[in-house]
Amino acid sequence: MYVAARKHFGQGGTRRIKHTLVPLVFRSLQLALSIKAIERKGDEEVQVTSKKMFGFALETIKGLASSEPNR
Repeated sequence: MYVAARKHFGQGGTRRIKHTLVPLVFRSLQLALSIKAIERKGDEEVQVTSKKMFGFALETIKGLASSEPNR
């Protein structure tokens, strides 16, 4: 779902990306921390690992950085 949202928001152009992708990064980081807590407990099986969520956040940040390289 997050990948689909990033793809959709990424088509908004460079002026909109800085407003749409930033909240997506913060929410993905919050989700990654929640998943990490579940992984530490070991009670439940998770379908997406915290490592994949942190990777998603990193790729999104790279996209934001490349949209405005002069800043």
